Amino acid sequence: MNFRGLYKWAGVCAIGYAVVSLAAYLISLAANGAVSVTPPNPDQIWDALQRQGTHIASRLDQLSYFLWIPALVGLFAYLRDRRPGRAHLGGAFAAFAVVGFFAASALGSSMLDLPRQPVSQALKERLALFDLVSFALLLPALYAIAVSNLLWGLALRTQAGLARTAGSLFLAQVVAFVIADAGFIGKQSVILNAGILLNGLALAASYLCAGLLLGRAAKGEIEAKASAQEKPLVAGASA
Repeated sequence: MNFRGLYKWAGVCAIGYAVVSLAAYLISLAANGAVSVTPPNPDQIWDALQRQGTHIASRLDQLSYFLWIPALVGLFAYLRDRRPGRAHLGGAFAAFAVVGFFAASALGSSMLDLPRQPVSQALKERLALFDLVSFALLLPALYAIAVSNLLWGLALRTQAGLARTAGSLFLAQVVAFVIADAGFIGKQSVILNAGILLNGLALAASYLCAGLLLGRAAKGEIEAKASAQEKPLVAGASA
């Protein structure tokens, strides 16, 4: 099948997702500071929801799904023709992650409207409960996307050129997640935030590179190079 149209739009969305996701992370970091290894108390949640940066980061996070999902579909289509096993298994984990991330984001977005109500201790406790449920949805999604990145990264690494670079960057996300997870489990804030920072940078670089890869696939450059490499081999075999 000819997926050039899909590759084109998926490539644009991948590059857009790289920009939006990095912007959301940086704005959230500037507004709320480093992530703590301990759960925030109701007062801290209330204060964070009052900040403009939190609202902007949340809106960007919601926007990112309209870019991330097409990018994932394009990557899946690209890998399915080359490494179908890893493509399908990685796609299944990615789909599970999208559902979890979206549910957590939707719950977080609903929390932004609660501070408009008269402040009370009951309201703050309700926010703390929402935050706990959001984290419970987020955690399995983080592990799922790490597995997906591992599978797709390994699949991309089997290719040459830009695809191999993209694969290395997807694997870098996995390494960054492991660092952040180790910091979280060990309650080491510095390690946790270093891993989150590395993951944010690797994620942006991964999808920027994937966007360029899909853009080239849309123009048929990758297929043309593969054909050009096969011709000498065929000629040598016939000789």
